[in-house]
Amino acid sequence: MILPASMLSQARRGATTAGGALFSLQRGGASLRTDALQQTAKNEWLVWSPGVPARIAASYVFLAVALAVLARSPAQHLVERAAVATQEALLHGAHRAGWWTLLSLLSSSCCVIQLALNMLSVGCAGFNSILGPARPFFLACALHARVLLRRAAVAAPGVDPRVRQMNVYGGALAIAVAFAPEMVALVAKLRRRRIDDVAGAALTLDLPSMGCVACVDAVSRAVRSVAGVVDADVSVGSATVSVNMASDAIAAAISDAVRKAGFPPEAVRWRKI
Repeated sequence: MILPASMLSQARRGATTAGGALFSLQRGGASLRTDALQQTAKNEWLVWSPGVPARIAASYVFLAVALAVLARSPAQHLVERAAVATQEALLHGAHRAGWWTLLSLLSSSCCVIQLALNMLSVGCAGFNSILGPARPFFLACALHARVLLRRAAVAAPGVDPRVRQMNVYGGALAIAVAFAPEMVALVAKLRRRRIDDVAGAALTLDLPSMGCVACVDAVSRAVRSVAGVVDADVSVGSATVSVNMASDAIAAAISDAVRKAGFPPEAVRWRKI
């Protein structure tokens, strides 16, 4: 059977592409893993992460416009009654801190829960992987709720001062919980030291099970507890550990410490500094 020339040329191009892709995978496996880790490092969803401030602003504008449209819709009376009920709930029910806590946890991608799990060496529960993309929207909701609470407090001067005081305390707690990921990230940055000239080698660990800054904090503390570690640069998905001297013993100790913390390394490799 004689195949047409066009089919033969397509077959050759397909074989060449497949062979090149296979060779590229065999030769550049480490490069592919590095690209994947660089991609996961962008998924911390912190307020200063690329694109997050714009998403928060867009979500806030969306909420404000949606409420304004509803206020001028045919169901205006229903919206007004709902607004009054919401104001009363904000003023008289906010001190219970129940729904404030829930909204703050969602705004933080359940970072506080992950910190508690890290104390039990459970590992990453994947909260940030699921809730992270929606975090800008939840932050906008929390911010808009605080604005509504402030307006309700100004519009109702006869509210018990104790209720106002509890609202202030509840707001401070809500802010602390909502921005827990940022506080953990700042503590991790302050903990780092730039002493590459002291270290003799660096051990890089691929940690795909990490999913948030709480996991970064757990891995950083586990690595720094190993004797011989000079410094550690941990991000979501990987960790680079600076040590005095490269050896199989310290590599095994670092890997074991990270594994006990709940984050088994997928690959470990040395790099000269």
